[in-house]
This record gives sequence, C-alpha cells and structure tokens, in this order.
Amino acid sequence: MVLHGLVLAVLALAGNAMGAAVDEAQVKAAFVFNLVRYVDWPEGALPPGAPLTVCRAGSGALSAALSVLEGRQAGGRQIRVRSVEGDPAGCQVLVLADGDGNGLLSRAQGRPILTIGEGWGFLEESGIVALVVLDGKLVFGANMDAARRANLRLSAQLLKLARRVLDGAGK
Repeated sequence: MVLHGLVLAVLALAGNAMGAAVDEAQVKAAFVFNLVRYVDWPEGALPPGAPLTVCRAGSGALSAALSVLEGRQAGGRQIRVRSVEGDPAGCQVLVLADGDGNGLLSRAQGRPILTIGEGWGFLEESGIVALVVLDGKLVFGANMDAARRANLRLSAQLLKLARRVLDGAGK
C-alpha cells in the first residue's frame, strides 16, 4: 500500500514537472520529494514553521529538476530549494547531483542533513540515501550508520522499500 502510494506520488509529481514524458532526472526529483516525508530530523534542526531546505550541488539534469520542489509541502513544511557550493549549513537535505567533487559530503557528515547521491558507491562513502537505476527502474538504498551519525531517523516503511540497506559493518 505504501509502495503503491509512493509510486503514484512520484509519477504524479514528475509528470507535473514538464507535462510530457517523464525522464530520469524528474523521477529522481520526485523520489527526493517523497523520501523527505519518511525522515525525522532531531529537535532543533527544524524550528517550528521553518521551511525544509533542499540544497543541490552540481549542474546536471537532477540539479535542474529539483526546482520543481520549490514551494511544495512535505511533512507540513514548505520546501525551499537552493544551490550550495561550500558550507551546507542551513540545509536539511543535500542532493549531490554530480558526485562530490568539492567535498560537500564530508562537510555534511555529523550534521542533521539527509545526504542523497547517485550510485551504490555513495552509500559506501557514507552518504545516507543512494538513487540507482537498475534494469530501467529507479531504486534506492540507505546507509543506516550514516543516518545515525547525522541523528536522522529513516522510517521503517521507507527501509522496507529500499533495495539495499547498509547497517553495521557494511551489511
């Protein structure tokens, strides 16, 4: 039931982004939108009434597609999208769309920032969520050790949908 709802929401959001055929970057942006609904940030990381800030790094198609999230509501908060190049302070979500050439992932570690990247290697580099295309379908994985270090709680519902979950000694 949750998976069905997540898939429908992803397709609806992505379809609204361009009103045409859904491309990979649009689907990934829709996944980001839905993922944040299943994450709990620690008290104080999101003051009451504050927007949820999605920061994007990189200049590729995913970075551009994230613009569709601006102004949408997730978890009772309005989403604000901005680009980041240096310090990710003020970001609750950091999407590394073109890898991590400028060290943003290491600057985000230990802070309450949901880091999202592409490829399974992102999890092994201590990213929290990795988006991966397998057999033409978008799947994701989660690194629970990295989530705990960021003091973020990923819901059990979300983890049931993950294709890969690293927990403990890279299991």
